[in-house]
Amino acid sequence: MLRPPHPATDRTGHPKPFDHDRHLAFQALLVEHGDPLLGALKANVITAVRSGRGLGDALVTDEPASRATVAVTVRQLAMTDGTSGALTAWRSRYGTG
Repeated sequence: MLRPPHPATDRTGHPKPFDHDRHLAFQALLVEHGDPLLGALKANVITAVRSGRGLGDALVTDEPASRATVAVTVRQLAMTDGTSGALTAWRSRYGTG
């Protein structure tokens, strides 16, 4: 299990400005060493959100790992891409806010 530095909080959990380099570094580790099925799911969600597509456009199962992957992905997209109508819909179902 990896515990990288969080890109948006300090060691004590307090918010800090988003560190895009930290985020990208961990994403590279996930591509290299992460679960390929969850990586594909994450890529599908990113593509769906960035293309403005709705919730039915990615294969999200009810398995905890799948739902957690989507929840983290939509939170990350909020930090990296900002808000959009598609992201708001995804976050209302799978993320926070």
